[in-house]
Amino acid sequence: FTLTSQNNPGASNTDLAFPTFSTLTQIDSSWFTFYPPESTSKAAQLYRCIRRAYPTNGRRSPPKSALECVAAALPAAEETEKSKAIRNFVFSRLSSPTLCNKDVDSVSSKDPDSVKLLPHFPNWVLSEEDVATRNTSENSTAAAAAAAVASTNMAAEKDALPVPVKIDAVHEIRLVRKGICEQLAQGALPRMGGSGGLTTETAGKEKNGHISNEATEREATAEYEKELYEKFSAILDYLCYEPTDADSWYRAGLCLSFKADIICDRLATPRGKEKNNAIICLQNSEPKAKESFPLLDLRAKQIQEHKAINAGCVALLGDDLSPYISHPWSTLASLRSCSVKVKSFCWRPDGEAIDTETATRSKDKIAFDEIEAMYNQGDFVGWEIAWGGLFVSAVTDMLKKCFTTAHYLSVQEKYLSDDTDELCYEVAETFATSYYAELMGGVSYGYPMQTMTESQRRNLAEESKAYFHAAIDFAVTRKLEENIHDLYFMIGKCEEKIAKTLVREKFPQLPEDRAGVGTEAVSREYEAALRRALQSYATAHREMKKAEHERGLPDVQQGGSSHGIAEIVYRQHACRMKALFVAVQHPKETRDAAEREALRITRDHWYSNPGAGAAYDPQKDVRDSVWEVLADCVSAMVKLRHDNHFFHRSVYRHAMAL
Repeated sequence: FTLTSQNNPGASNTDLAFPTFSTLTQIDSSWFTFYPPESTSKAAQLYRCIRRAYPTNGRRSPPKSALECVAAALPAAEETEKSKAIRNFVFSRLSSPTLCNKDVDSVSSKDPDSVKLLPHFPNWVLSEEDVATRNTSENSTAAAAAAAVASTNMAAEKDALPVPVKIDAVHEIRLVRKGICEQLAQGALPRMGGSGGLTTETAGKEKNGHISNEATEREATAEYEKELYEKFSAILDYLCYEPTDADSWYRAGLCLSFKADIICDRLATPRGKEKNNAIICLQNSEPKAKESFPLLDLRAKQIQEHKAINAGCVALLGDDLSPYISHPWSTLASLRSCSVKVKSFCWRPDGEAIDTETATRSKDKIAFDEIEAMYNQGDFVGWEIAWGGLFVSAVTDMLKKCFTTAHYLSVQEKYLSDDTDELCYEVAETFATSYYAELMGGVSYGYPMQTMTESQRRNLAEESKAYFHAAIDFAVTRKLEENIHDLYFMIGKCEEKIAKTLVREKFPQLPEDRAGVGTEAVSREYEAALRRALQSYATAHREMKKAEHERGLPDVQQGGSSHGIAEIVYRQHACRMKALFVAVQHPKETRDAAEREALRITRDHWYSNPGAGAAYDPQKDVRDSVWEVLADCVSAMVKLRHDNHFFHRSVYRHAMAL
């Protein structure tokens, strides 16, 4: 279905044979001219023909150009109450999960019974009764006009129809448009190739002896952003008809995550400018005592620090976030157009704020003026980076809305279908990975971009961990053949990140008889988090061994950033080693308690002698026990390096130990 005419000027007086499939790709597209159907009724007939040629469960999808040709003959779509509500939820700043949760230091459960929609989601769009009630009260002027046009066309062409028309014209147009939206929303999501989306030939071009591809890469990246926007718009259009489709919400979120990723990869973030604070060698001088706090006080203090650091930051600029997805960030021209659009959403032409939120508007205007000053002063790099932070923040905000909605719908029994079991797992795992990737970025996006605070890190790690647990629950309860050892591995990494934010937790004052190594009571939340991390790694190791035995999954020996079982073993003993390093860095006053805590953390996960944990003697010298654990960790790193020649991280940890 090309729905085109071969309009080659050089052969206008001759009949050209229709090209065969093998030569179709060689024909110049300039020869083709589109001829849309003459009326809405003919468009509907043509759409039926396309659907018969390309069945719903067929192996092929209708060509995009054919669907666009049919859509060109339909009257302009009018917004309904449902479509307005859905678009407002996705694009509105007021429904932002970023702003709603910016000061929250707790995470809700992701169990199916407790999963909820975001507060500003229009719940009524999920109920057919509520939608029908609202639709009856809408202004029907546009619908009546469309019906009159369609009825006139259909009356004039009734002899051409294969069967008598019994369906209402407006309803038929709606069904055709809905079907076109569904078809355009399906199919693979746009992907960017290697070399920033450039072909080998383009990426290798040289200018004056140097590779010059920045302009070409910008154009390729901008084109990719446009493709993502087109796919996202098609999915959102379909969601306006079927808001209960969890898979469409999930795919919309993926489009947004792809856009956020390509911008993050090209931003110079504050974290990249920081000095590496990793301690390779311990200082000879006595470590200085750091102020510590009880757990509740530490959490409260970190929240206050977060508020103070981000007091002058703007997470989202503008009430409508749609320009951040409709405009490519990669080119200065489109970015300039976006800035003008965002400004129009914030202020009227006279410079006054649109609403009465004076404090927020004043903050937004200061941020916008600062960014605009960079452009006026010729600092285009700084101006682009500033907008990049706002782009990532806005796009991430929208993808969280989509993923949260997809997660909710995928666990509701009334919206389930045959494919939702795997969808539940996939949504939870993807959302968990998204949170963890945001955590690893270490940057709080917006304007200006800031290094992520401890409170933010812990909240992201908790969210990620909760979604990984939800994915495991789906896989286990619904007996899905998924590699859950990867999820337990990621949960362990999340627990490590949580523990890192609690290092400044104060040691409780315990009686002398409870301070020994044999004490089972957990003294700090830091210790509990690291114990959970090591236990998760141990579970991941068991599950991977079980998968190898039951399903014959091969173990990855080396290459890339994953090394199969070796990766799990490394992470487990690297975690033990880091616990020791943190302990010996404590000042003299708390070092003994810290080392005893480290021994309690590490004692149950030996490498060379797995049963050695039970042999600990509380009366034994603490430092001797620490050296034994360190030697065991080093033996693990040496063996990993010997078995995996490209496992460079094991060499790094070995060097730290030495």
